[in-house]
Amino acid sequence: MLLIPYTASDNHRPDGVVAPGGKHTYIWEVPDRAGPGKNDPSSIVWIYHGHVDEPADNNAGLIGQIIIARKGYAKQGGVPRDVDREFISLFTVFDENASLHLVANLSACSGSCDLEDEDFQERNLMHGINGLVYSNNQGYSMRKGERVRLVYPGHGY
Repeated sequence: MLLIPYTASDNHRPDGVVAPGGKHTYIWEVPDRAGPGKNDPSSIVWIYHGHVDEPADNNAGLIGQIIIARKGYAKQGGVPRDVDREFISLFTVFDENASLHLVANLSACSGSCDLEDEDFQERNLMHGINGLVYSNNQGYSMRKGERVRLVYPGHGY
């Protein structure tokens, strides 16, 4: 088993909540069975997400990818040795109507903010890539001859 420390910050409240701008170090336990098998490429992708209230957690952005490289097959920083550049894109629709942030967002809402209004509900469906909407995703630049890995996990209900 491999332990991977991931430092998001080191300042968190006693109730386990990371304060805005704070940090917390996560330790991921990675059993051998979670890594690539003998017929897999040098790494495989797992999606992580919240389990307290899965739809609300996911729609608040508590979702992402963990890439597990074959033991001894990662460069410094975790990128597999057989990859020069890696692009990870989670295509999903975030439903702000089902987000943990709905009440806070409504307090800042102006105009038509009726939760029962179908147009309002539709405007709160954010079709995005990596949580970014309206073509705000960063460009994917690569060079001829580079070994590029594209990772496109999908998640939906």
